[in-house]
Amino acid sequence: MTSYELTALGHLELLADGEPVPLRPAQRRVLARLAIAPGRLTRTEAIIETMWGEEAKPRSRNTLQAHVSGIRRQAPNLVATESDGYRLDSSAVRVDVVEFTELAHRALTPAEDDNWSPIVEAANAALDLWRGDPFTDIPDCAVASAARSELNELRLQVVERRIEALLAQGREEVAQPELQRLTHEHPLRERLWEFLMLCEYRLGRQADALRAYRRVSRILGSELGIEPGPRLKQLEDEILRHVPDAGRRALTANPTNLPRPMDALIGRDDTIQSLIEQLDRQGVVTLFGEGGLGKTRVAIELGWRAIDEHAGGVYLVELESAASALDVAAEIATTLQLSNNVGDIERLGHLLKDRPMLILLDGAEAIVSPVEAFCRAAAGSRLRVLVTRRSPPTDGTPAVRIEPLAIQPPENGDVASLPAARLLLDRARATSAEFRAADLTDDSITEILKHTRGTPLAIELAARWIGSVGPTDFAELRADIASSDMTGDIELAYRALPEVDRSVLRDMAALAGRGTLDTIGALTVAGEGRIVTAGSVARLRDAGLLTHMVGRSGHTLYGLHPRVREFVFSLDSRTDERTAALDRHAHHFRDLAQRADTFDLGDIDLRMPDFRLALEWWLERDPTVAATIADALAPYWIAKYLTWDGIRWYTRILAAVEKPRLESLWWFGWVAYHGNEHTLALEQYSILRSRAPEGSLLHARAVYGRARLSVLSDRAAAESDLRTSLEVFRSEGADQDVIECLMALGLSHAGTGRSAKGRPLLEEALALLTPEGDARQRSLCHRFLSLAAFHDGSSEQARIHADQAVQIADSAADLRIRSGALLQLALVEATWGSIEEAARTVATALDPVPQYAWYDTMLVLNGALPVLERGGEHEAARNVVAFIDETVADQGWQPLYEHNPVYAEARSSLTPIPISAPPMAEVRAEAEGALSSIAGD
Repeated sequence: MTSYELTALGHLELLADGEPVPLRPAQRRVLARLAIAPGRLTRTEAIIETMWGEEAKPRSRNTLQAHVSGIRRQAPNLVATESDGYRLDSSAVRVDVVEFTELAHRALTPAEDDNWSPIVEAANAALDLWRGDPFTDIPDCAVASAARSELNELRLQVVERRIEALLAQGREEVAQPELQRLTHEHPLRERLWEFLMLCEYRLGRQADALRAYRRVSRILGSELGIEPGPRLKQLEDEILRHVPDAGRRALTANPTNLPRPMDALIGRDDTIQSLIEQLDRQGVVTLFGEGGLGKTRVAIELGWRAIDEHAGGVYLVELESAASALDVAAEIATTLQLSNNVGDIERLGHLLKDRPMLILLDGAEAIVSPVEAFCRAAAGSRLRVLVTRRSPPTDGTPAVRIEPLAIQPPENGDVASLPAARLLLDRARATSAEFRAADLTDDSITEILKHTRGTPLAIELAARWIGSVGPTDFAELRADIASSDMTGDIELAYRALPEVDRSVLRDMAALAGRGTLDTIGALTVAGEGRIVTAGSVARLRDAGLLTHMVGRSGHTLYGLHPRVREFVFSLDSRTDERTAALDRHAHHFRDLAQRADTFDLGDIDLRMPDFRLALEWWLERDPTVAATIADALAPYWIAKYLTWDGIRWYTRILAAVEKPRLESLWWFGWVAYHGNEHTLALEQYSILRSRAPEGSLLHARAVYGRARLSVLSDRAAAESDLRTSLEVFRSEGADQDVIECLMALGLSHAGTGRSAKGRPLLEEALALLTPEGDARQRSLCHRFLSLAAFHDGSSEQARIHADQAVQIADSAADLRIRSGALLQLALVEATWGSIEEAARTVATALDPVPQYAWYDTMLVLNGALPVLERGGEHEAARNVVAFIDETVADQGWQPLYEHNPVYAEARSSLTPIPISAPPMAEVRAEAEGALSSIAGD
């Protein structure tokens, strides 16, 4: 089969097996338009609009078909036809835009363990693909301009990231010549000037560093009428004072999910400084004020300025869609990538309070009480919390009101020097390259600012008009709108849109969070259920009605400003239309849930607000559909230690249906089992066992689930049930269930020293798993095989399998599996290697286990016991034994020392064992301290 390569970064070229394919100009335009969304449907009308614009004729559709036919003659299988449109077959062609985007976002990820080499490699590979301005074969149009703008901005971010990495590696001599050129080509990008100053200073050229600061000051002042930002100012001050590690802020590696703003924040320095000072003193502060004043933008800017002071990271938690305390807890947990989380919002605050991080709780309007409860629990320690909302806090905690920007200059002052005026001019320039500030008089600026009342959102909306039509026409247009406040500015922007874009905007109001172009397309009538044209989104963004950021997956995510959403919801005549959009949203996320197993966990994190909205919608209309969504999300809840979130949804869903789906009973029990709710899990398996036909797959799953729960209390009966389930699984051809059951049986044998019985089962399971298969299961297989080899005294095999278990677990994104793999590696290390390294490995395994999870804690401390005992920490080891014995007895299980040889051996040398164990938190804390002591930390 022919291998195609399509280059759209620069002049478009198509290669077939490495040889150029001759194309006509019109054919290149068609391929360039399809390359904007490779692998996705582009509607015929969208291609026609790009090709001919207003000059399109009734025969344009036939002409387009002829162009596509010509392409297919030159390159068969390259372009596929779907419904009313075309798409590039992503399985047949490599598109440089896709490769560039993937490499770019790899370069923009945080450096792990201060290792910058992968960042430099990814950045170099991405920039090597860049041959010129993207999509140059397409005439200037909204969709091409938007795509070009995003790719050019992404390229500059990669350029900056590469320079940052070079400086972090101490390669100033390589970076300095590039920075001289880059600051000349992009004189308004302060980040590049910051790197140039830092580079010159590190090379011993203090005078050149200060000259660079003076140059950027002049450029910003003459071009934009603004001063350098606080980072540049601080760097200049550090250079003047000969600070040895000047510029430390420029190379921060602290984790964050903050979006990179596309434009400068103007006029909020005093507010940010006041917030920083209060956060330092109080720990928790609320920023409040009416919508449109820029609270979110201020919070993000503060986060970037404060990131170096928070080793635990700075995180933006968006709460606009949260409706309960559990929603708040889930949003915080998923955003911070936590495993230490619970449904109790106050306990979550207590668990986080000692972490050196800053959390920005944005949009806390409808869930005031849970947010205030979290803040009270988190206050008084290392954690810092900034809350943004419209009203002041009700509990007396510190607060800062954000005010409108001043619109009246001080006496004898210059109107143009006002931050509000600078914001107006800056955004107008961004809207139109032909805009000239000199065309505006002080009186016209004053009049526009008076109309906006100093509200930044209103100023930005006005700037888009004066940048394109001028102040006079804007004033006349605004006079046609009845409302004099910001709602009128939004209405003006809305009414100026073509109906197709209005429809997209109204449909987008259904989104609980942000959405990709694909997601938006699924909601919109205009997108015919598949994809909305990038042109509509570009026009909405240009109109100032959309917010956007780059998500973890690399896709741009779009959302509505809350004031815009309120305006859309105020269109009472559109109630039926909005209901229809919500219905499309619910159906889309129902269908999306069925593909959840193909998503990265981070992608699901970003979609969770919408999955929750879909669950609520279906709960009211068809709970059985809600159950199918929950079943699809169950593995996610388990992998992220969010089982309590899954339990609350299943509890509501099963209460709403008269006869629950059998599959849902299985998944509910599985989620409850992993959430240490064993009684609840047994209830579900008992119901499932009574309802599913004996000998069926689901009946066998119920037997299997009960066996997993009873293996510690009656191992012989549990193993018998596992063998019974295995026979059914084999007869049904259910390979995944066979693998699970083989591993459970194999572990039961290997874990009790019966390696000869356990190893064949585990090897059979591993043989059924392909290298591309379930990483979680492959890691478990290697872990259990390592345990079998350990009991056989085979140190080499035990280490090989343990190392493989850890490596595979790292790709599985499952914290539980990774902890178990690390424990096995620590057991091998403590027996045949370094006890110090074993202690560090166990501590790493213990860290993600939630403080409240008694079962997981018991299992990890069981794995820690040999390390504590061999490391001489006998007191901590005795308390661990007491805790495990007491826990096992409370559950009515068979004593661990009767069937676990590793535990029995370690326990035997630790007499006398305390009669009663200290509380779990104390045992855990003591064990963590003892492990640290063994490791020499």
